[in-house]
Amino acid sequence: MRLVCFGMHAFTYKNGQLYCENTALSALAQQHGTPLYVYSANTILDHYKRLDAALAGVDHEVAYAVKANSNLGVLSLLAQAGAGFDIVSGGELYRVIKAGGSPSHCTFAGVGKTREEIIYALQQGIYCFNVESEEELRYLDAVAGELGVIAPAAVRVNPNVDAKTHKYISTGKSENKFGVDFGRIDDLYARAASELKNIRMRGLQMHIGSQLTSITPFIEAVEKVKPLALRLKEQHGIEFWSIGGGIGIVYHDSLASGDLAWWQKQSSESKPLNVEEYGNAIVPLLQDVGLKILLEPGRYIVGNAGVLLTTCLYEKKGNAKTFKIVDAGMNDLIRPALYEGHHEIATLTENHGTHVKADVVGPICESGDFFCQDREMPDFQPGDVIALLSAGAYGFAMASNYNTRPLPAEILVDGETSRVIRRRQTLDDVLAGESAWHLVFAYVAILSHTLTPLFLPYRNVAVEVNFVMAKLASKCPGALVVAATLLFLARNAGAKETAESQIDPSIASYTAVAGVSGNLSSIGSDTLNNLMTLWAEEFKKFYPNVNIQIEGKGSSTAPLALIEGTAQIAPMSRAMKAKEIDAFEERYTYKPTEVHVAIDALAIYVHKDNPLRGLTMQQVDSIFSATRRRDGPNLTEWSQLGLDAWKGRAISLFGRNSATGTYGYFQEFALAKGDFKNSVKEQPGSSAVVQGVGEDLYAIGYSGIGYRTSNVRHLPLAADEATGYFPATYQNCLSGEYPLARFLTIYVNKKPSQPLDLLTLEFIKFILSRQGQLVVEKDGYYPMPAVLAAGIVEKLSR
Repeated sequence: MRLVCFGMHAFTYKNGQLYCENTALSALAQQHGTPLYVYSANTILDHYKRLDAALAGVDHEVAYAVKANSNLGVLSLLAQAGAGFDIVSGGELYRVIKAGGSPSHCTFAGVGKTREEIIYALQQGIYCFNVESEEELRYLDAVAGELGVIAPAAVRVNPNVDAKTHKYISTGKSENKFGVDFGRIDDLYARAASELKNIRMRGLQMHIGSQLTSITPFIEAVEKVKPLALRLKEQHGIEFWSIGGGIGIVYHDSLASGDLAWWQKQSSESKPLNVEEYGNAIVPLLQDVGLKILLEPGRYIVGNAGVLLTTCLYEKKGNAKTFKIVDAGMNDLIRPALYEGHHEIATLTENHGTHVKADVVGPICESGDFFCQDREMPDFQPGDVIALLSAGAYGFAMASNYNTRPLPAEILVDGETSRVIRRRQTLDDVLAGESAWHLVFAYVAILSHTLTPLFLPYRNVAVEVNFVMAKLASKCPGALVVAATLLFLARNAGAKETAESQIDPSIASYTAVAGVSGNLSSIGSDTLNNLMTLWAEEFKKFYPNVNIQIEGKGSSTAPLALIEGTAQIAPMSRAMKAKEIDAFEERYTYKPTEVHVAIDALAIYVHKDNPLRGLTMQQVDSIFSATRRRDGPNLTEWSQLGLDAWKGRAISLFGRNSATGTYGYFQEFALAKGDFKNSVKEQPGSSAVVQGVGEDLYAIGYSGIGYRTSNVRHLPLAADEATGYFPATYQNCLSGEYPLARFLTIYVNKKPSQPLDLLTLEFIKFILSRQGQLVVEKDGYYPMPAVLAAGIVEKLSR
């Protein structure tokens, strides 16, 4: 049902009851409990479409500011309506993609982008990075250069315009942390053009603040920055100008502002800014610019589209004032405490009776836990449910578990229909990911029978698993082991692949030790080069004086570097060959030590628009191999794989070069040691394979799962036609059902019966810690099970 919301929302009293669209809020509170966030879908869509229409006179895109309300249900609603997205973290980009939004319509803002976030955004193909400083622009250039890609960028200009808003949400003045000073922009773009070879300056961005209720600051900022935008267009060929967001909403008189009559009664002096007025003033200033205009609203889209329902628990009357104590707290809605934010309070049953001056406070153990102070309001009583209006923006998005309080549920209403778009947290949800240290290893001993089969595909580590379990079992009280085991099994029964972290909750966190110093060199796998670099950066946060050199020249270079002593660490994406081990042993009289550091799946990539659903290993061999050891036919055209619409279209092949472990692994396990076809286009890096496939509709290639992007799909694989097709998920890699799962490995020179040298040992302990495995997951690979990580560390320490 489509509702027209001239003002700000679709919340109103009907027959004495407060409704969201055509749904009574009292019914939602009774069904789902409180605290409870409720959003109006049609208000969100109405605001987006009105703003989009207000800019109809110029080429533009409305890019919703995800930070205002990042629920997947809200994002999906806007994505389907055609909105772009303004993001400020890698997590928000992940949310947009999960909600069906396109990375190519995302701009990445924020003053503190991390390396991991930049890499992820580049891999996903975002539209632009909005950078806040020259230092950030140079860092972006360096990271893009390492990946061999060009990063699209825009600099955020600080126009030094006073938006006259709250000091915490003012962003456009020279004393704010955001953006580059207006007078430095021309020189910065010139330096970028001459010095930064991995940057493409795509646009210009500005934003002066939030909750602006006057058109004057917008006009002042546009008029001031317009000549700059025109110069940059002429001199550097920029294609867009983002003019920011910041349009304010009605907080006082919020409920009444949903009615057209309320707006008609406002005088020209007191009437709040609306989007029609905004468009009428701004569009004429932009029509001759010849750039695409981006607008980045957040609060305006969702602010008045949401309410927080909360139940009155008690009334406390003191000598100084009256307190209404409710079940929502500052952890659920922090704006009043943080911004001195005003939220109108409405009872769910229309109140025509007495009013009272009171404070509405929550149960949090903080004096700042209040929603209003000394305010005249309806005299609601314990048991009554009230609505805190205008809570759709920066409400749930800033909520926390402070005081170990579960997060509220969120409901999206569309006419008479409502659905839960986030279930209420349980206490188990709140505690998920935590563990009492004395239980961390207690359960693993009795799980030997349960866990060992998972690692049968990796028989070389099965002995390690049982050794560690037996050793730990001897130190654990039997009752504690049984209890912890039952807890482990209950929490993991029926586990499926999800978007949540796969890191084992019992894996140890890393803590620094004394005496770590010196130089560490790593030479080897190109596939692991990015991981090694990220690990080194994080490790140096614990030991700033340690010097770590990383070289990714291919797995074939690792054994010689370890033998000659030019590297203490030799990363490889394949196992060492027998002749390589023999050469090491000939020099040192003992074998190199193998250390598994992450789990990878060698993925078969096709273009995202390729309709193929999966391949057998015989088909993989027939596509890539000249010798076809799996006895399949020579596959050269897509029609041979059932894609009749592509009849006559040749299969374009991409792969790695022969110096890499990925090449060797694929040749051994996918091609059964057969020879590659001469038509395989060998690429210098794993990301180059994926990029090549993403740019060629008729291409197929193999590369690590960590290099996947939005432009490609990785195909489920089947060992043969009699078995099922399995995607490259974490669980399928652990179970061995995905046929091209592998460990990523580093080799070290450890003398028998002697601990590894302290620096190398601590670096590996960090890699196998929670912090190190977070890096693994962020880089797109799968983390190590805690029991294996503990066994490796124990082996290296003795």
